[in-house]
Amino acid sequence: MTIRTHTHTRLALALFAAGTFALAACDGAADTGTLETGDNVDESTISYAGFALTDDDDADDSFGEDSDPEPLLDELDEVLDDADEAPTAEEMDPVPSDPPDRVVRTVLVLWGQPRLNPDVPEPSLWEGEISSDVAAVRVLRKIRFEGADHLIPDGDPRSVTFRTNTKPHHDGVLLRIAAPRAASTLAGSLRFRTTKFQKTIPLADLLDGFHHVYSADDLGNALVVSTVREHRCGQGVLRMMWKRVDARGGIFGGKVYGPEGEIKAFVAGVWGRVADKRRFKGFFLNADRQPIGVLKGAYAPFPAVAEQSGGVFRGVWVLRNREVGGVLGGVYRVGEEPGQGTAFGHLIARCDDDAPSCEADLDLPEPPAADCSCGPDADNADVDTCECVVEPAPSCIPVEPVVDETSVDDAE
Repeated sequence: MTIRTHTHTRLALALFAAGTFALAACDGAADTGTLETGDNVDESTISYAGFALTDDDDADDSFGEDSDPEPLLDELDEVLDDADEAPTAEEMDPVPSDPPDRVVRTVLVLWGQPRLNPDVPEPSLWEGEISSDVAAVRVLRKIRFEGADHLIPDGDPRSVTFRTNTKPHHDGVLLRIAAPRAASTLAGSLRFRTTKFQKTIPLADLLDGFHHVYSADDLGNALVVSTVREHRCGQGVLRMMWKRVDARGGIFGGKVYGPEGEIKAFVAGVWGRVADKRRFKGFFLNADRQPIGVLKGAYAPFPAVAEQSGGVFRGVWVLRNREVGGVLGGVYRVGEEPGQGTAFGHLIARCDDDAPSCEADLDLPEPPAADCSCGPDADNADVDTCECVVEPAPSCIPVEPVVDETSVDDAE
């Protein structure tokens, strides 16, 4: 089953008000307790670890500038500090040279269990490569590589070769791809080819910006591919934990990666259903984990589709001067039972010369019925897969075309 959420792409969030930006990972299994529930609980408020989430979209709740985020960060310590690191010298090919007039994207690729699953009966070997027929590809960061997991130099500037094993969680890489800025580029692809699973992704989708989850097997393994378009005001890729604590909601937190894989900031907050609204609020923190703004947003579950628990989220970052700095959005994966889930997406900053605030509608509606189709998978023999497309709402921040009219005319 595939959930495909094109962003086209602009679920944004202001990035660089203080020159920083980041978001945390999604592993570890810390005991986070329970949210406050019961017969006497106010259904318009969720409280957790001393932080409250209400149904008042204008309020900062307990995430204002005078609040100390440390108690919440302590709960997220395993994911905020999880292993992601640059390749070693032994693992690296020479850095490929960029083509002239190139289009660059930062791409997050994860494989394994999207949600922590300690009941997986057997490990999975992922041995193969990520390659492109037209774009240079290199690794910015390895994600959750442990033990014998490693990259393999292959001498090809258009491919990254690796060998990892997963069981209860996942591994991954943060990539930089650079393709010629020409109409012919849109006919290219990015290929994920391993002993476990294969998938070919149109390069046009990556350049446009999207978040994609492919189901890989009956064990619950999946392939996640997420990217964001370049924006003149700044952009970043999100990688988060989205943890359910009980039936009402849970906590989230993670990292925001910049264009070269650097960690730019952190986020941490509470999500859940308050009154009749699905909301999240939290801290936006700089690279030193100091609060510089408040996250506010909404989430909505996918339509009832087999094996796809989770949904889409989008929101805004409010600066201390009360202006919206930008928007964020993406996809979360979480089970119905308490336990760790995953979220990934992107942020895009509002430019100083834009209007004082973005038109950010926090009243996120239920996603429309997905356009689902099932059939043979061209990349994996003897396998039938389903693909469901969900179109997120557009944001207020315009993006430039990948290929301008001159390039297209010249190509024709």
